[in-house]
Amino acid sequence: MYSAYWWTWTSAYIAVMTAFIIPAVCWFFIFCEDCGGAHWMLYIFSMGSIAGPMLLFFIPLILALSNYVVGWKSGWIVDWNHRWTFWVIYFACVIWNVLMIVYSLFMAPAIKIWYMTRGYDVDLEIAKQKEIRARTRAEEQEKAKSRAAVRQCLINPSLCGRVADENRER
Repeated sequence: MYSAYWWTWTSAYIAVMTAFIIPAVCWFFIFCEDCGGAHWMLYIFSMGSIAGPMLLFFIPLILALSNYVVGWKSGWIVDWNHRWTFWVIYFACVIWNVLMIVYSLFMAPAIKIWYMTRGYDVDLEIAKQKEIRARTRAEEQEKAKSRAAVRQCLINPSLCGRVADENRER
C-alpha cells in the first residue's frame, strides 16, 4: 500500500495534467484555419481547465493537511521544531490556487471571445464600415442639395421648372 504522502503528490500531478495537458496539445492547432474541430476542442478544454484550480487543486491541499495531522505514519516528513515552514508553504499554495482561480475567471471571457470571433477579418470589416459611411455622406449631400433646390424654388418661383427637371433626371 502506498503512503498518504504518495497519494498527495500523485493527486497533485493528476490535477495539473488533467487540467492543462489537453489544452496545451490543442493550442498548436490554433494556427490551422481549417481545423475547426481542434479549435472547438481547445475552446471546450480551456474552459474545462478552469475546473483544475477550482476543484482538482484543492484535493492535494486537503491531503497535505491530513498528512500533517497524521504525522510520520503518513509518510510526510515534518520537522517538528520548525512547523511554521509547513504552514508558510501550505498557505502559499492556497494563495497561489486562489490567484489561479481569479486568473481563470478573467481568462474565460477572453477564450470565449477568441472562439466566437476566430474567423473575423478586422481589415475587411473596417473597409465595409468606411464604405457605408461614405455612402451615407453621399446620400446626405444629395438630400441637402435637393432641400436647397426646393428652398430656391420657394424663394424664386421662376426656378421651379428647372428644379423639377433636375429631380426628374435623378
